[in-house]
Amino acid sequence: MILFHLSGNYMRRAVFSAVVLCSCIYADAASKNAEPTEDDIFEMSIAENVSTPVVPKKNMAAIVDKQKREAKRLKAAGIPVELTRNGEVIVATIGAEGLFLPNSTELRQSAGNFLRPFTPMLTQSGMWKVLIVMHSDDTGSEEYVNSLTEARAESVCKWFEGLSLDTSAMVPYGCGADEPLLVNNSRLNRGANRRLEVYLIPGRVMLDMAKRGMIP
Repeated sequence: MILFHLSGNYMRRAVFSAVVLCSCIYADAASKNAEPTEDDIFEMSIAENVSTPVVPKKNMAAIVDKQKREAKRLKAAGIPVELTRNGEVIVATIGAEGLFLPNSTELRQSAGNFLRPFTPMLTQSGMWKVLIVMHSDDTGSEEYVNSLTEARAESVCKWFEGLSLDTSAMVPYGCGADEPLLVNNSRLNRGANRRLEVYLIPGRVMLDMAKRGMIP
């Protein structure tokens, strides 16, 4: 499956990314010879993107503190969040029903209520790397659910781009039905599996601020 980035920042870079199947096994970032560049992130798997950039041990406490504060802010806005990678990465989850009508790839008018809490994180270029990871249940063919989640992920990216926010480090993924939270054997379970996951990963600017002891 190939997802072409055809608008805004994506067109300007003239890059495309392979939309890969989801994996929750993080890559061993320590084995990399160099940190990925901005264009590299569009060629990487979710696991590779989640595991990079590597936070130096001496700066880890400052990064984790910043992420905990941002997670608390998102929770206060009603967004379910958790921390992973030893507290360095925020994972926020939004039910698809709050964003899209059934089988639609166009955002609801009310979708902004769920997406707006993330906008402060996109006002400073390079502060975060953001993964937009869309999931579905197994209703329909594999080709259909893969295409649906790809298009939905792209719609979310375009919403942020439409606000003139920095989306240069925002990477969309369509995961189809490959990573269910629950067994797809009931209406309730299928509803839980249809979701958007937003990964907020420390970016180069945050790392630089941590080195200088200047994280706000």
